[in-house]
Amino acid sequence: MKRNMRKILKETDVSKFIEYKENYFNCLQDEGETDFLNYLQKYYFQTEERVMMWAHCHRINAGINTNMAIESLNKLLKYNKMCGQRNIRVEKLLDLLDEIVDEKMWKKIIYSERPNSNNYQHKITMESHKKAEHMSDMVETSECGFKVQSCSEKDKYYLVYYNELCDKDCRTGYCNKCKLCLHRYKSQCPENTIKSVICKHIHAVALFEVRSKSVLGSGNIDMSDKNDILYIDEPSSSQLHYQNDVTNFIQENSIKQEHKPLNFDERREVQALKYIIIMFLTIKFIGHDGGDS
Repeated sequence: MKRNMRKILKETDVSKFIEYKENYFNCLQDEGETDFLNYLQKYYFQTEERVMMWAHCHRINAGINTNMAIESLNKLLKYNKMCGQRNIRVEKLLDLLDEIVDEKMWKKIIYSERPNSNNYQHKITMESHKKAEHMSDMVETSECGFKVQSCSEKDKYYLVYYNELCDKDCRTGYCNKCKLCLHRYKSQCPENTIKSVICKHIHAVALFEVRSKSVLGSGNIDMSDKNDILYIDEPSSSQLHYQNDVTNFIQENSIKQEHKPLNFDERREVQALKYIIIMFLTIKFIGHDGGDS
């Protein structure tokens, strides 16, 4: 029963999802599990809108496959910020939410400047890369991109195709060995469509292309490569966008802090973070000017 339910949850094809659901409901009816059947129909299958909230087939490339992040944020707000209080005023709740946004933004800035290699997505990416190293003979080229054979089902193939070429400094779900980010390829694998990580099939395609280029040889550098070499020291669009976001956030935070009383520790922490970010942006700006000169 549990395996069939998980199969329904993880199915990414709508027609197969409906087929699995009907078979599962008939199985529950035959086994006499009417209470559980009524529970599912009442809370999870009552309307199409409700099904679209949790079924994987309706959440392709949504980027969120669980409500644990929402539960974690709710716990942070309820216990860390509200201290278990109930029925607080709306303006107080908005102030607390504003504090959470500021804290998350500071953490994002610090993580961008000092990445932590032990984060969860990095571990998943490295595990997928290690699995892909043993899939060298399972990649084939096709008209739409590449076909990668499934490791669990021999007759099943996943289609991997090019998605978009990001800036060279994009580090979203980045793989240090394949030198690619999450946006470079798209795959039909649930690991990529549902969990939004670089699956082993994408890693296998990246390694396949590296081997193909090494066999064909580098050849002559075309004009696009020359342009990349000439302007490699210039900041990319994502860098400029990130720097503008950081600058605007610091300015807005400074204005808010002027009208909000802080204790000594909080003020010292804010001033230290502001000093670090401003010094970093100044050094990077001077470095770019020096490279242009």
